[in-house]
Amino acid sequence: MAGDHNLLKVDPAIERWALMRENTYKHFTWSPRNTLGLTWLAFKTDVRSSISVNVWNFAGAQTKEDLKRKR
Repeated sequence: MAGDHNLLKVDPAIERWALMRENTYKHFTWSPRNTLGLTWLAFKTDVRSSISVNVWNFAGAQTKEDLKRKR
């Protein structure tokens, strides 16, 4: 019980992946691909939020009332 040290085998591939994950911010650079991806994500989030802004009504809904607005 007390002497069960090094019972778990260490996988070098998992250790390499964990180290890469922890140090990603050190090696990140703005490339055209990163810029395009971030721009697309921001655009998609904005479009989705503007579409759904008038669909739901959380202000003053009673217990048995539906939250979706009637058109």
